[in-house]
Amino acid sequence: MFTKTLKTPKAIMDAARDESCTLNIPAGCDWGTETTVYCHFPDGTGGSNRLTGPLCGGFGCQGCHAIIDGRTPPALSNEDQEFYMRRSANRTINRLIERGLVTVKGLGR
Repeated sequence: MFTKTLKTPKAIMDAARDESCTLNIPAGCDWGTETTVYCHFPDGTGGSNRLTGPLCGGFGCQGCHAIIDGRTPPALSNEDQEFYMRRSANRTINRLIERGLVTVKGLGR
């Protein structure tokens, strides 16, 4: 576990621009690229004012981001919220690897 929260690099935050949403919550997704941002997901490392680890997030459109943050309905069950966040994080990490923004030692390109 991190002893302090690592800041998400600007390159990863900027990578969300013009990307498709990876949350894809049917009730909220706009399925476009215009409102996509890098959404931070809770990872158990801190309280309400503490950012998560640098790769604990995903590309999300405005509608999906608002649902995940609990700002707009529908309220998701804990299980559904975990599913969408985990799927989004995995999809986003794969995109970041494909674009060369994240490298994994031993993973050939």
